[in-house]
Amino acid sequence: MTGQVALQPALFDDAVADPEPWVSATALVMRGHVRVNYGRQHARAEEDFLAATGIFTALGERWGLAISLAGLAMLEGRPDDARAALRRAVEQGGPPDIAQQLRALAATGLGYLSAADGDLETARRWHAQALDTARSSSDAPVIAQALTGIADLALREDDPERAAELLGASVAVRGTTDRSVQDEERVTAGARAALGEARYADAYQRVTMDTLAALTPGA
Repeated sequence: MTGQVALQPALFDDAVADPEPWVSATALVMRGHVRVNYGRQHARAEEDFLAATGIFTALGERWGLAISLAGLAMLEGRPDDARAALRRAVEQGGPPDIAQQLRALAATGLGYLSAADGDLETARRWHAQALDTARSSSDAPVIAQALTGIADLALREDDPERAAELLGASVAVRGTTDRSVQDEERVTAGARAALGEARYADAYQRVTMDTLAALTPGA
């Protein structure tokens, strides 16, 4: 049930070359995030975010600009700017066909930022919104990322067993682990260290059919 996959930046190259500027800029943002998570290619990720920012600025596309600026701010260690940009992205939405997915990812990002600041109550609200929006999108990888965000919150609340359960649910919904998701690696390592290998494995595999039915797209 749990093979491994990692997104490769090259998967987005064709979309980056698309003659439609909005498509190209959106692909640049996505490729930038993958560069950060896969191989930690920060310099090349910055190039992608900057290129996307230029295109979205020329288009007058405020939603896309917010998304690309958030990527730059997180990359450069400016959490307040990242938070502001992500809030704009959540509020402004975006094109209907992908708005739900990206609004969910933005809310997950806000949850991570709030949790890192120690504001776990605000983090809980953002992660709940992220999961609700992700489920509405019927996009399994986005649901999985939302679950990983809630697992991060559980770990910070000293509940590593719940974190392990959520990580197991995340992988079950996605159908595989995704080595390009840096936060998943971090939360997994934290939960495993807190529980030990045997307890972690037990909690990780404790995914009920009811849980999957509630979270899986189309259920």
